[in-house]
Amino acid sequence: MSSRIAANVALAALFFARKTRASGLFSENVRMRARTASRQRRLTRFLLTARNATLRDTTQANEERLSRERGETAREKNAP
Repeated sequence: MSSRIAANVALAALFFARKTRASGLFSENVRMRARTASRQRRLTRFLLTARNATLRDTTQANEERLSRERGETAREKNAP
């Protein structure tokens, strides 16, 4: 799951990539900066969503495993 998400993130990063160098007139630079800022906002939002999805998947699986382990331990401790 996480490798598939990582591949999707890599592809999206190419789409959202921001240019670091712009040439031309001042007005073109202003438009380029606005476009760059827009791309950066979209990329940030996308990466946060992807990271949270990955984190949620791994956290839920880990919590289920830990709760099962804790539940068995608690029963053994409370047994007469």
